[in-house]
Amino acid sequence: MATINSMIRTGNLSMFSDYAANNNRGTARNSLNAIWQRYTSSTNNAASTAAGISEVRQNASELMSAYDTTKQTFYNEFDDNMDALRISAAAVRNFNFNVGENAVTQTENVASDGTRTTTTTYSDAMRNALDTVRNLVNDYNEARSFLSDNAAVSSRVERMAQNFGDTTYRAGSYESIGISVRRNGALTIDEETLARAINKNPSRVANVLGRNGLADTAERNVETAKAQRDRLFPEAKSMFGDQFDAVALYTGRAFVDMTTISNIGNLVNIMF
Repeated sequence: MATINSMIRTGNLSMFSDYAANNNRGTARNSLNAIWQRYTSSTNNAASTAAGISEVRQNASELMSAYDTTKQTFYNEFDDNMDALRISAAAVRNFNFNVGENAVTQTENVASDGTRTTTTTYSDAMRNALDTVRNLVNDYNEARSFLSDNAAVSSRVERMAQNFGDTTYRAGSYESIGISVRRNGALTIDEETLARAINKNPSRVANVLGRNGLADTAERNVETAKAQRDRLFPEAKSMFGDQFDAVALYTGRAFVDMTTISNIGNLVNIMF
């Protein structure tokens, strides 16, 4: 398991940069970078003065606080993604794709210069069907993207990202009703092709997307993800490495009783 320091230096934990750039709830990357700079300064001071050790203790506390914030933000986004996907998958699984014979109408228009254009109109039932499928595809893509972006958090998240990205084995079936599968597992919809498929053979669309198709795959992936939820984000001790006790030493009561600081200048090296 890589340490926080190595993650910051190599950028392996994408969640820190993603949260800092795109999510107001997450500022862990910025906090950790600032903490790292203060550690460098405080450890140099601590080598010659007892006052410096107080700064080390404060920075160690801030590091743990940043870890807790990042962990909570990760789980909040994880829960949001899984809950949204579970709801949209259930909606498609239970949807009746028999939208009626006049669900798609086309009107040909002739301009004054003789140019012909065709306008396609969907009934409310067809529009509802398209929206229901689109919600599932969007939510599946969001969940897949979240896990893929954070695959470096742990081996469990990495394996889960691979599961969500493995939609290519049914690519042919999805393609036949207007849903394309990219190489990374992301899904895209051709609305016109999907509408024609629903209008022509609703039972086939229900089979490809419903109980035996994408919705079923999504629900199984969500169930597996939920079962592993509390083991996805590594605990602080494993994330900081075997020297986690050194952090606890400077954030706990033992700090008050310390009488020597000759090795405090090496604290960061010991921790990371």
